[in-house]
Amino acid sequence: MKDIYPVKSENIRWVGRRNSAILLDPGRGKYYKLNNTAKIVWQACNGLNAVERIAQMLFTRHKASKSKILKDVNAIISHLSKARLIKLHKNPEDFKNE
Repeated sequence: MKDIYPVKSENIRWVGRRNSAILLDPGRGKYYKLNNTAKIVWQACNGLNAVERIAQMLFTRHKASKSKILKDVNAIISHLSKARLIKLHKNPEDFKNE
């Protein structure tokens, strides 16, 4: 997911807490609880940050290896995408044209 730019889906509502977040998809009637790491990833999904940049943000905060953090970020991004909570773009400008 090197050159992938995730962006939050428009219909998702969310509430951030100190070390977690709750996401609600009102159209499907589902909610998701994110831990602190997933919350940070979610917040960074603005369509301008590539997946590797998001991993770098986490690397500066945590004492894990870069490869472990990138693996975790890729897993979180994949989960959020499959749940239709984010959309993935190959160009940071793509999401603006939807």
